[in-house]
Amino acid sequence: MTYNYKIENKDCVIGLTEIKDDSINLVVADPPFGINEATFGKHYNRKDNVIDGYVHAPENY
Repeated sequence: MTYNYKIENKDCVIGLTEIKDDSINLVVADPPFGINEATFGKHYNRKDNVIDGYVHAPENY
């Protein structure tokens, strides 16, 4: 089995414009270190969801 992947280190706004449509199957993202449920609201304070229907999974999920 052959895997095709590429890791890049660049400004994400520029990098996103370079990605071909329908070329991504999975995105794994990790929030900044040190953010937990108790302090999440201090760092993530959007009033609206970016994606309709998006909700955070419960901690015990």
